[in-house]
Amino acid sequence: MSLSQTIIISLKALISALMSAFLTNYLQRRNEQIKFSRDKLFDRYSEFVAVASADLFRARMQLALAERKFQEENKDLIDNAYQSMKSNKMELSRLSLQIRLLESDEQLKRKVQQIEKSQPFMFFLFPPKSDSDYQGKLNKFDSDINLFEQSFFDLANMVLANQKIAGKCLLCRYFCR
Repeated sequence: MSLSQTIIISLKALISALMSAFLTNYLQRRNEQIKFSRDKLFDRYSEFVAVASADLFRARMQLALAERKFQEENKDLIDNAYQSMKSNKMELSRLSLQIRLLESDEQLKRKVQQIEKSQPFMFFLFPPKSDSDYQGKLNKFDSDINLFEQSFFDLANMVLANQKIAGKCLLCRYFCR
């Protein structure tokens, strides 16, 4: 074997070693970025679940107060529930936007936005003197709460199902898109 052949073989080995090192480094970095994004997304989902749960509790408390028609005694509870509804609405909007920016699944994005927009609210918690269909409004408020709760559980199931699919083969995440 001549010197030139030895140099060429050495250069090929060096180039393939460098390419292998760069490829390994690239795949490790990409895996870290995917893991970081996924962790960030799950943090947002957990915050979203916490805020939606608090709002569901608030709505159920408002419904219970309205059905019992406690007006004057529970004015501070009503004011607290209204303030809680406003802060929950802002938090749901903020988290919904962050989730929709990070999420790649369009179905999950739509579900998050649907939950954000379907926050149950009843403007007059107690019947004004001229309102004859107050019971119908209470029934609608109750059905809005149940719809919000069902959407909330559907989202949780969809996220868990999506996580099981995403946890499959590492090479599939890179090359099977």
